[in-house]
Amino acid sequence: MASDKELCITRMLNALFELVLEVWTNPEHIKHWWGSTGFINSIKKMDVCESSEWKFIMHGPDGTDYKNKHIYKEMA
Repeated sequence: MASDKELCITRMLNALFELVLEVWTNPEHIKHWWGSTGFINSIKKMDVCESSEWKFIMHGPDGTDYKNKHIYKEMA
């Protein structure tokens, strides 16, 4: 069930809101830092607004591809 796979992340950062928003919502930034060391990301779609989605593939250092799909349910 999809409801069993929901993840809610909350963080408090000591940074300007505009900078945090930019690095979390711009594919040109997030592809460089999202994921574990050695992984690279191919962003397929990143539409950051409620009810939209982020699709990407994480390419592991061993050559394994991990398809990801995130749906933004609520923006607070």
